Amino acid sequence: MSDLLANMKGYLTSIIKNSPYQIWTSIDSANFNVIFSSSSCSSLTYTPPTSLHNGSDSFQKHTAYEEFEEIYLSFPNRYAFVVRIFAKHDWTSPQIKQLSATFSPYVLQKKLERHEHILNVLMKSIKEISLLQDSDYLLTRILENALSVISVADMGVLWMFDSSTQFLLPRAWSGGPNNEIQNMKMKVGEGIIGKTFQRNKSYMYTNLKDILRDSSTMTDDNIHYLNQSYTFTNIQSIISVPICMEEQTVCVLIIYQNGTTPLLNEEDKELLESFSDQVSIALLNSALFEDVKNQNELLIRRDQIHRTFMNVSLQSKGIEPILTELRRMVTSPVTIVDFVDNKTYGFLKFFDIDTKTAEFHTHFLLHTKPCFYTIEANNEAHNVYIHPIHGIDTLLGLLIMQANQGDLSSLDQVALEQSSSVIALEMLKKQTLVDLFYKRTHELFSEYLSCYDTTLLYQKAAELNIDTKKHILVALITIRSQADLQLLNLHLHRLVSDIKSVFSSKAPVVYGFDTKVTIVFTLDPYEKHHAIIKQLEDLLSKWRYYNECHVKTGIGSRYSHFTQIGKSYSEAEKAVSYLLSQQQDGCMLYEEIGINRLFINQSKEEVKTFIDEVFLPLKNNHSNDEPLEQTLEAYFDNNRSASLTAKQLHIHVNTLYQRLKKIEEKMNISFTNSEHLLKVQLACYLKKFHYS
Repeated sequence: MSDLLANMKGYLTSIIKNSPYQIWTSIDSANFNVIFSSSSCSSLTYTPPTSLHNGSDSFQKHTAYEEFEEIYLSFPNRYAFVVRIFAKHDWTSPQIKQLSATFSPYVLQKKLERHEHILNVLMKSIKEISLLQDSDYLLTRILENALSVISVADMGVLWMFDSSTQFLLPRAWSGGPNNEIQNMKMKVGEGIIGKTFQRNKSYMYTNLKDILRDSSTMTDDNIHYLNQSYTFTNIQSIISVPICMEEQTVCVLIIYQNGTTPLLNEEDKELLESFSDQVSIALLNSALFEDVKNQNELLIRRDQIHRTFMNVSLQSKGIEPILTELRRMVTSPVTIVDFVDNKTYGFLKFFDIDTKTAEFHTHFLLHTKPCFYTIEANNEAHNVYIHPIHGIDTLLGLLIMQANQGDLSSLDQVALEQSSSVIALEMLKKQTLVDLFYKRTHELFSEYLSCYDTTLLYQKAAELNIDTKKHILVALITIRSQADLQLLNLHLHRLVSDIKSVFSSKAPVVYGFDTKVTIVFTLDPYEKHHAIIKQLEDLLSKWRYYNECHVKTGIGSRYSHFTQIGKSYSEAEKAVSYLLSQQQDGCMLYEEIGINRLFINQSKEEVKTFIDEVFLPLKNNHSNDEPLEQTLEAYFDNNRSASLTAKQLHIHVNTLYQRLKKIEEKMNISFTNSEHLLKVQLACYLKKFHYS
């Protein structure tokens, strides 16, 4: 650099000889500094030269003043020199051009130094990004670095889009704005900043008219706060660049230059865009760091939640303590629906267990993932988040939390997820204990049925909590389902729970075993049992609808003494067998089976064979005008009344007698023979009620 300066001085000395002179330089065509002053003028003090920059890359001017003359030389990228000579000299145009050429190597060297400085600042800025410090601090440092290399800029602001308010808000600033700038809120498309964000395009303004035009869309409030935060003196140029993150515009970086001449140029715009890329990286790193931080915190919290629920579960105090802990963790009301016992824990004012539990079980039976759901109640819609509780591929219950979609926090989800596992474990544990209780009850009841010692019966009745002073009635329910054994067992538990809930003290013995539910009802002597049977039928009808199971219920006769429980139980079994033989669902009272009880233990094939054997002789009748089989059935349907039968068949009574005679002949029977009569009448009855 000293050699270059010596060349410049040598050329000047050859022209101006011993005249005192100074060399001033500027890298922004505005702020000049002395780089050389001859010894003869070292005691002189003068104000720096004034910029004559006219926007062109190359410009020379010779100006004479009273005490000195100046030669102004400008170069590309805002480099300028002023040679101030304290003597008069007639400069020719070739001399000035030669002087400019002498200064060119020095300009090139300074440009290289500037580029090295810019590179160092960029590297420093990149290193700062990698430190993952506070994001606001990082953004401010990036902005300061940008202004340090774009030295003609006076002030800069980073604006960030806030999706919650839909405004661009100042996030960082440098170069002098005070805190009043924080009151500004720019709409998308408003002013230069809003326009840059909306169009995702960089803009450079070097004309005051253009600046005023694009700033005119700013609101009065924003103009007021901007002027309150910073004093703009002769604004000359502006550069505004968008900042994208993952192909989405998120920020705007804007710098301002005051003065007498527009100085910001394309090189500055490219530099600012480089810093905007750094802002993008900083924001992305910050977002990634925040995400990792949140995930780590969530994992820690998940572990804490899991330990809390496991500690509660190990206390074996049931579901209520788990719900208590869950309510401490979540932000909205929550309830637990237990499909095993058809119970709810907790309270949601719009959730009616009587009408909703079975409906929810049907709706969510095949749902394996949590979801948002709307409950309609009292002509209002209530939004909830539902987390199924599964155990061994079976829906055991639901966690229902009052929440709108989008309001559910990550911690809420973690709490519900972790608690559902512990609740499922608690439900399965309870179900296992209930299974053991059912098994013990079944064994005790079986012992009771096989006992014939009266004293021992009293003892067994006491163990079963049966009041020996009351009348008894036994009902037996069988469940058939297409589902697996686990779900079938769940159905059994739910049904027993429903029965206990409805009948309470009326049914001291209620238990499920295998595919059957056994109920022993006890009644006061004066109490009607038909009302209880009607209640049971209604309960089972509703239960079948919601659970899609085949349910057959047999009900034995009512007896006045507890020692006859075995007899009522046997009758209930026969009633169920009858429903099975008829392939029917529903309730059947033993007393309503009538004569059919004689055929309960007969297979359908045996009954059909008997019917076919009786009617076979009539099937050989080839006369289409004499349907003997139909005549015989009508005859017994009308209680053997000749007139009613003839009327039904639309024939004369004498014709009927002729057909009856043929029937007797073909079947080799006599209607006056009571044994023959019973056999034919029984065949007609079985055909009508078993194979009609």
